[in-house]
Amino acid sequence: MNSFFKIKNFLCAQIFLWVILALVCSRAQAGSLTPEADQMYKKYHGAILQVRVIARGSKEKSSLGSGFFFTKDGLVATNYHVVADAVNFPKLFYVEAIFSDATIEAMEILNIDPVHDLAILKTKATVGQVLALGDSHLEKGKKIFSFGNPYDLGMIIVEGLFNGLLEHSRYPKILFSGSLNPGMSGGPALGSDGRVLGVNVSSSGDEISFFVPIDYLKKIYDEVQFNNGQSLGPNWKNVIRKHLVLEGHELIGGMLAVPWVKTQIGTVQVPGQISDVFRCWGESGDNTRYFLIGTYMTCSTEDSIYLSNTMRTGQIVFNYNWYEARGNDPVRFYNVFEDYSKYRQGDFENGEERDLSNFECEQEFVNVDGHSCKVDFCARRYKMYEGLYDMTMKVVSTDMWITGLDMNVFVSGVSQLEGKSFLLKFLREIKWVK
Repeated sequence: MNSFFKIKNFLCAQIFLWVILALVCSRAQAGSLTPEADQMYKKYHGAILQVRVIARGSKEKSSLGSGFFFTKDGLVATNYHVVADAVNFPKLFYVEAIFSDATIEAMEILNIDPVHDLAILKTKATVGQVLALGDSHLEKGKKIFSFGNPYDLGMIIVEGLFNGLLEHSRYPKILFSGSLNPGMSGGPALGSDGRVLGVNVSSSGDEISFFVPIDYLKKIYDEVQFNNGQSLGPNWKNVIRKHLVLEGHELIGGMLAVPWVKTQIGTVQVPGQISDVFRCWGESGDNTRYFLIGTYMTCSTEDSIYLSNTMRTGQIVFNYNWYEARGNDPVRFYNVFEDYSKYRQGDFENGEERDLSNFECEQEFVNVDGHSCKVDFCARRYKMYEGLYDMTMKVVSTDMWITGLDMNVFVSGVSQLEGKSFLLKFLREIKWVK
């Protein structure tokens, strides 16, 4: 009898949850909307659709998002991450769409931009309503209306404010004071004039969300037109590789061409926030057990590029660990410092065996601005994108008695030449305070 009531209560709770979710969606469409949002929904929702990736074996959806028509000949915009499975594994997955009238049609992938998380699809179905592409330049505080299909529960509109481009971001995004939910990725963000200014891409919660500026969609649409409206596939690995190579060249090349900002940690000057796409954090600690005082600093790019459900790239991370002995005991310090500094530290979990080879490493002792340092240089290749690598460098001082520097650098998705040039510049930038 107790089991019966537990099951009954569980089912009631589930029904209650779905009722609440349905009411939330219903309110998003009706009662909670301002008159302007209500009019926007009635006027433009016909151009929005749900995009689904279907597993060929089970015929069930593997992922879902949103999209919108922007040409009369059936072109649909969405996010790359929504259709990534079908891009990477076309023998296992395909793309289909559910239109506003509930009809279902297969979709062809015409072009992708994994760096800015965009894709263009095409359907042979008759197109009704389309959305005009605008631009991403509005005054801060202007209203924006975002459309999408959250949690597979039905089409909604979210009203919020335009807050300009996200500052200190390698991959520009529009900052939106409104809540995007899973399933809304790839939907359009409209200004009050009904023109698309961005594409839904992600949310940080607490009414903070992001759009991809519409300029990047226009760019890959131009590529489709230049290709006479035909798909740039099916060899999407080459397309992805091209985007990654160009992005890495621009990012690394730009940093190599300018002076680097430095900071001091302990008695050494090291690269700090070397460009405005990095964020740095610091910390200090006093380990009384091992008679060590530690100073720590980490800098990293905050963005990454989604390639598949197992693979991200496009990040740079570097950190410094500076240790000083509490008291004049070089033997104790050396033993503890050696133990602390023998591990590589960094963001290495960006792929699996199918994505990356194992790291291959070289080690040598190098004179760094007058001090002897042990330098470990490691690289691993991308199996699907020829000529791209993850690279790491670990630098550990070896000739000081009661102080020591342990530095780690990780750069992902770069060519050998650019990766090595970046790491060598790091070494040259290290200067000991006399």
